[in-house]
Amino acid sequence: MVLDVGDDPPGSLGHRTSVGSYSQLHLASVSRIEAAAGNDRIRGWQSLHAYNPADPADCIAHNRAACDFVPMTIWEQGPLPRKGPLYIAIADALERDIDAGRVHAGDRLPTHRQLAARLGVNVMTVTRGYAEAARRGLVEGEVGRGTFVRTTDRADVAFVPPQGGNGRPLIDFHFNVPAGDPEQLDFEAALAELAREPQRAGLFDGYSAFGHERHRAVGARWISRTGLEVPADRVLVVGGAQHAMTLALSTLTSPGDPILCEALTYPGLKSLASVLHLRPHPVEIDAHGLVPESLEAAAKKHDARVVYCMPTVQNPTGVVMPQERRAAIAQVAREHELTLVEDDTYGFLCESAPAPLASHCPERTYFLTSTSKNIASGLRIGFLVAPDTRAPVVERLAANVAATTWMAAPLMAELACRWIENGAADKMAAQKRAEGAARRELFMRSLELKHLPGAPTCTHVWYRLPEPWRPGDFTRLARSRGVALTPADAFVVGRDPVPNSVRVCLGTPPSREEAARGVRVLAGLTSSTPELAQAFV
Repeated sequence: MVLDVGDDPPGSLGHRTSVGSYSQLHLASVSRIEAAAGNDRIRGWQSLHAYNPADPADCIAHNRAACDFVPMTIWEQGPLPRKGPLYIAIADALERDIDAGRVHAGDRLPTHRQLAARLGVNVMTVTRGYAEAARRGLVEGEVGRGTFVRTTDRADVAFVPPQGGNGRPLIDFHFNVPAGDPEQLDFEAALAELAREPQRAGLFDGYSAFGHERHRAVGARWISRTGLEVPADRVLVVGGAQHAMTLALSTLTSPGDPILCEALTYPGLKSLASVLHLRPHPVEIDAHGLVPESLEAAAKKHDARVVYCMPTVQNPTGVVMPQERRAAIAQVAREHELTLVEDDTYGFLCESAPAPLASHCPERTYFLTSTSKNIASGLRIGFLVAPDTRAPVVERLAANVAATTWMAAPLMAELACRWIENGAADKMAAQKRAEGAARRELFMRSLELKHLPGAPTCTHVWYRLPEPWRPGDFTRLARSRGVALTPADAFVVGRDPVPNSVRVCLGTPPSREEAARGVRVLAGLTSSTPELAQAFV
């Protein structure tokens, strides 16, 4: 049982006391606490009997004549088994209760000494049990604060609009939108030109799940700039990259199937896996992206057949996989009959990127890209390339297009294709690369960094925090100062360890000046400590 009544030292206002079914704490004491807490908040509760400083209930009653209670979370677990290592039993019991929802992310666990006393074991046994739980990704500890149940899935935070406490917009380093000048597109002129053309009526009549032939051809030519040459009949027009991912994974998998992905991955993949009832498993990444040996081991361990990855300007790290590594990944895919889903959404931010994975094994790769980051997010237009195979894959994908949205909006596809054809898309991409380089330089100068991982023109930064900062505290205190960013656990797959990092999307603020203000806030935090920064909130 964990009773959360604050974070102060024992016996003081706000002491957080941990008790459990192993404890010698009398049930009457627990009943007094629960009855006094009522609907989790009380005021003016007085001591019910003679004060006993050894009794947590009396400690609370004595010191909190006017108090607010945080909702109580109970960890109810029976006696430990008599056989097997006790430290393993502690970790097993905690894992079962987390999976069953009896213990929740963020709950504080008893101290090592408290749990040892209640279980009748030595402190080292509990220490080893907590260490085993941490190894499994169940808990995390912070010196001076205690051991907490770890948050295992924070994909949702990537889709929450950043707002301040009063509903005012924050400086947004949270959403990932590379900076660009929409005037480059001359939206009014494009619409006026389209309105004058007689063939415009064809954009509003009928349905085509594949996309209009002209749009598919333009998409094929645009994709060829990555080094991947594909015929138009293998290209489908889709409603953005997320839709393309949905189509590929729903075509390749069934509910309950395992899929492999980078150990740090795009949160939208985690959300989609949840919707499709898939089981994502992490594959180790290094400074060059997916590690071939780890991919091979994961494929064997999980009997997986599908891999989702971002070889070019990976999200969140910004890493660009070199050519030799791509060839090695393609070889593993062939040897283990893996199908690759290659996401090139941010590929345009690296002008000299190696050829896509799909060029190494076209028969095993679904390649997807989007106009949202390159041109304009409101277009919601992307292109999905089916593998080069004799199987009717394109037809199956088109059937899924019809099942999900009937077709991508032809009017938006026409606008995107016109901007691709007239060079506006290329100008926008060049501008975003230049602005990305300038903002990264600003970030590195302000935080006195000599190196940042990722492409030098990438607008999202994977920033490793200095000690003693942790992602949760840093993100929370940055938000309290008007800056929104994303902690590392939003990108972690499963229960892998959480890196001490945050993602900072420098491109999202509309001006470089606003981005600079946000970076100064982050620099101010890193020059302080969590305790000092908290004191001035």
